[in-house]
Amino acid sequence: MRPLHFFTESIIRKNPVFVMLLALCPAAGMSAFLSDALMLGGLTCGVLLFAEMLMALLRKVIVPQARLTVCLMIVAFLVTVADMMMQACLPVQRERLGLFLPLITVNCMVLHGMNFAARHTVSAALWHALGTGIGFWLVMALVGTVRELLGSGSLFGYVIYPSQFTIPVIAGASGALLVLGCLMALFNHLLPEKRTPAIPKYVDP
Repeated sequence: MRPLHFFTESIIRKNPVFVMLLALCPAAGMSAFLSDALMLGGLTCGVLLFAEMLMALLRKVIVPQARLTVCLMIVAFLVTVADMMMQACLPVQRERLGLFLPLITVNCMVLHGMNFAARHTVSAALWHALGTGIGFWLVMALVGTVRELLGSGSLFGYVIYPSQFTIPVIAGASGALLVLGCLMALFNHLLPEKRTPAIPKYVDP
C-alpha cells in the first residue's frame, strides 16, 4: 500500500472523529469558539506528526513490552514543549486552552497514531499523521464554526448577527454533543460506500 494512501484514507474514510469516534472529548469541549478549536486542532496535529515520526524511527529498537511506556513518554515530552512555547509566546491563548493542552498526552487519537507508527515506515507514519491531524483539524474547524455561529452569533469574536437570534444551548456541553452527532450522521450518510468484490456463486456440476 502506497504511503500517500494513508493520507487520503485518514482524512475521509477513516476520519478520526466522524468515523473512528476518537478524540470526541476535545472536539466537544474546545469547539465553542472557532479560534480555540483551530488552535487546539493545530497543536494536536503538530504533536501527532512529530510523535509518529519519532515512533517510526525507534520502532525496531523498542521491545513490545515497553512500547506503550515509550509512546507516552514521547507524547508527554512533545506536549510539554508545546505547552512551554505557548506560555512564552501566546499566554492568553494558552490560558483559554486550559487542561485540554496537557490532555493531548492521553488523547486516544494520538495513541492510535503511535500504534500505527510502531508497525510502519517513517514515510507511512508521516502521511498517516498528516492525514489524521488534518482530518481532526477540519472537524474542529467545522464544529467550531457551527457552534460559534449558532451559539454566539459571531466568528473569531466578530458579531455576525444580533444575540437575540442565537441558540445559547449550542454553546454549552449539550449543544456540543448535539452538533457533533448531527455532523457525524451527515458525514457518514454522504460518505461513499466502499465497494466489495462480488463473490462468485457455487454452481453444482
